[in-house]
Amino acid sequence: ENTITLLEEELLIACSLNHPLSARESINLNELSGEQFISLPSYTKLRHATDYYCQQAGFKPLILLECYDSNTILDLVKSGMGICFLPKYSWSHINNEGINIIKISNPKCSRCINLTWDEEHYITKSANFFRDYIIDFFHKISKN
Repeated sequence: ENTITLLEEELLIACSLNHPLSARESINLNELSGEQFISLPSYTKLRHATDYYCQQAGFKPLILLECYDSNTILDLVKSGMGICFLPKYSWSHINNEGINIIKISNPKCSRCINLTWDEEHYITKSANFFRDYIIDFFHKISKN
């Protein structure tokens, strides 16, 4: 089995423009202990990663609401219900007017997006072409 990391994606914090943190450009994760989070459900890999980072920072995140839809999560954050973790690239298509995006200075919070394939099974030309396309696509994203 072969695995390639397509992208190491930085995790950021999003809050409403009215939130006390909205003036901040960066924050230590441990400063968010006690904040209310709008989050993906606990069975998602991104939620596993964010829970891990919060644990490393010394707290369990206070999850106000779980939702699988990233647009809805950001709409709830815009309305001031709570804050959320924001993947830098994969959620960049969402309109982020009305939110402030804050870098996490400590610890470094990121997730890896990987592509895996089994070399022992026949891979069609179209599957090889698709794999190469995906690798090139993510390479270009990471350069931005």
